[in-house]
Amino acid sequence: MKTSFLTILKKINPYGKLPTVIDRDVVFFEPSVVNEYLDERYPHPPLKPGSPAERAQMRLAVMRIEEEVYPLHYNLVRLKKKSEPAKKMRAYLESLDGYLANQVFFIGEQYTLADISLAPVLWRLESNGISTIDWPHLEAYMDRLFERPAFGRSLSEHEKMLRDSL
Repeated sequence: MKTSFLTILKKINPYGKLPTVIDRDVVFFEPSVVNEYLDERYPHPPLKPGSPAERAQMRLAVMRIEEEVYPLHYNLVRLKKKSEPAKKMRAYLESLDGYLANQVFFIGEQYTLADISLAPVLWRLESNGISTIDWPHLEAYMDRLFERPAFGRSLSEHEKMLRDSL
């Protein structure tokens, strides 16, 4: 009898969600926990700001992305009636565009875990019917994120096709 991936995943992660990392018999899950662990395990280049205040700001940004933006994206993808989730996502993106008018990355000049947390949602916007053409600061930010070699290497073939087909 074949064991499904989800069955195996639920044995190591009670939520049965990705990402899940196993390192030295210790299991880590939840995106922000996995990202911080990987940043500390492989610290070059650092993905957290240097000062305690900026690190706290980054953690707050990651928390808000996970609690607010991820559910917006989930609803945009999963719900049959997309008008309300799309409206909420556009409102978020409009406010983000204003915020990014004075930012290189989400937390100032340094690429951080906040950018890593937001990039997958931004990558999938067009394939979910959300155009960013009206938000020049957001588009410039997205270009900076997507041009990073590590971002390109992180994409699966399916994720590459999401944008190639548009």
